[in-house]
Amino acid sequence: MFTRLAIEQEPPKGARGVPLRGHPYWTKSPEELRFIMKDAKDAADANRDGDPKVEGKYLDQMNDAATILYYRKNHGGYAPAGYGSSR
Repeated sequence: MFTRLAIEQEPPKGARGVPLRGHPYWTKSPEELRFIMKDAKDAADANRDGDPKVEGKYLDQMNDAATILYYRKNHGGYAPAGYGSSR
């Protein structure tokens, strides 16, 4: 499990660009991101015959959560300082 400190560490020198700069999902735990992915998938599936924009919104949420989980897995579990919302 990632601690808040591990999530907010600076990237190592030479790290490539970090996706989704400023996205509030950077402040979420892996468990919260997996829940978002599951919930958004269920919502997108339930809206298949509805408005394509709404379905796309849920698919975007799934993709954003997956992108952050993938980045953490491959870059030591950190998010650069200043990422996420300051709510």
